[in-house]
Amino acid sequence: MVVHEWPVVSGQDLSRALISQVAAIHHSELSGGFLSSLGLPVLETIFLFARDSRHGDLIAALDQANERVAGFVLGSIDPGQFFREFLKSRFFAALRVFAPRLLSVRRLRRAAETLLYPHKRPRIALPQAELFDLAVSREYQRKGCGQAIFRAFVEVMRARGISRFRISSGEGLAGAHAFYESMGASKAGEFELHRGEKTLVYVYRIHNEGLSER
Repeated sequence: MVVHEWPVVSGQDLSRALISQVAAIHHSELSGGFLSSLGLPVLETIFLFARDSRHGDLIAALDQANERVAGFVLGSIDPGQFFREFLKSRFFAALRVFAPRLLSVRRLRRAAETLLYPHKRPRIALPQAELFDLAVSREYQRKGCGQAIFRAFVEVMRARGISRFRISSGEGLAGAHAFYESMGASKAGEFELHRGEKTLVYVYRIHNEGLSER
């Protein structure tokens, strides 16, 4: 599929090499996040799972001329099922790469907070489907790549019968907030994902009749 001149790939079209590039973009462009602090092997484990999960949607935009991933978006129609499936199917494999990175009380607490995340919604009605992360490699920013992969994600949600999805973003990420608002998302509330760190929640509505309000 091509969206605004950016070819996008998903599912089994994402080779192990492309997954490694996705992980590297997450690590460099979302460096302040908890998952990035766990290192590239952990990120690769998560993205490989997301590629194969029936509850996850991982989409990457490609720079075909240079055979490189330019950016990616990750989301789920059911975050609770996504995390439960990860623990059920990849727990022991993940433990081998996670354990050495979790040798501190703070990281153990943040890992638990991340896994319990689906139950920490603001006390307002929110859609179940969610866009977790969107990142574009620095050299491809301001070239339409972010908009292309966001729109590709919208089309995947539309095909799955979803009419709305939520987006969580750390309070300090003003650039991300501006981007989501420019794409038509509206701020819906806030909550505390990690202790002492406020997270803002946006909702994006897909304008098409007959879609599920999940």
